Amino acid sequence: MKINNLNIKISAITIIFLTVFFLTCVFIPPAALANPNLIGPSGLIYAPSAYTAGGVGYYTLSDNKITKVNLVFMGGALEGGVIHNKLMSNYSFNLKLPVLEEDDYVPQLALGLYNYKNATLGTTNYIVLSKHIGSFGVTLHAGYKRNGGLKDAAGLFNYQTIQTAIDDYNGNAGNTFMGIEYSFMPMFSLMGEQFENSVNAGIRFRPMPSLTIDYDVLDIKKNKNFKENKVINFNFSLGF
Repeated sequence: MKINNLNIKISAITIIFLTVFFLTCVFIPPAALANPNLIGPSGLIYAPSAYTAGGVGYYTLSDNKITKVNLVFMGGALEGGVIHNKLMSNYSFNLKLPVLEEDDYVPQLALGLYNYKNATLGTTNYIVLSKHIGSFGVTLHAGYKRNGGLKDAAGLFNYQTIQTAIDDYNGNAGNTFMGIEYSFMPMFSLMGEQFENSVNAGIRFRPMPSLTIDYDVLDIKKNKNFKENKVINFNFSLGF
C-alpha cells in the first residue's frame, strides 16, 4: 500500500513538472526580457543589458533590504525604474534608452544611467551592447560605464582621439563590463559577468512566466565564503 502511494506521489510530481515545463516552453518571455538587476536596470547580476524590461524585485544583502520597480514605456523604447535601499533610507532612479534595435547581425545598443539622486553614490552613465545567439542559447553583453551626472553622459562619446578614451579608462573615470547568459533549459539559465573589479556568477530560474528567481554568488575570485556573498533576487514581471 505504501509503495502504491509512493508511486502515485511520484507520478503526480512528474505530471506537475511536465505541465509547468510545457507551459514555460509555450509562454516563457523572449530572451530580450531581462530582469531588474541588483542595482536597478534590467540585465544580469550587476551588469546592465541593452534590453528593456519591467518588473518588481526584492533581495537582501548584508542585512540590507532592497526593493526595486521598473517600468517600460512606448513598447519597450524606454525603461525607467526606482530602487529603495532600506538601510540607507534612500531612493535612486535608473533610466535606459535603446538606440539601436537588434537584428540577425546587429546587436542591441542602449544608453542608460543608474544611481541618479542616490544620497550616497554618484550617478553612473553607461553604454551597452547585447546580442542573442539563438542557435547556441547564449546572450552576450559588453559595455562601458562612466561616473558623472547627466551633463557628463556625453563623455561616453566625446573622445577626440583613441588616446583620450584610453586615458579616461586608465584614470578610473570609467570601466568596461561584460557578461554572458546561457539558457540550457526553458526554465533555467546560467549567468556570468565581470563588473568593476569582481567576477560574479548566478543561475536564473523561471518557474512560471511572471516569476524569476536568481541565485547569485558575488566576487567569486576573491571571496570564498559563498554563504555570506550569495544573493537570492526575486523578480515578478509586470507584463508591461
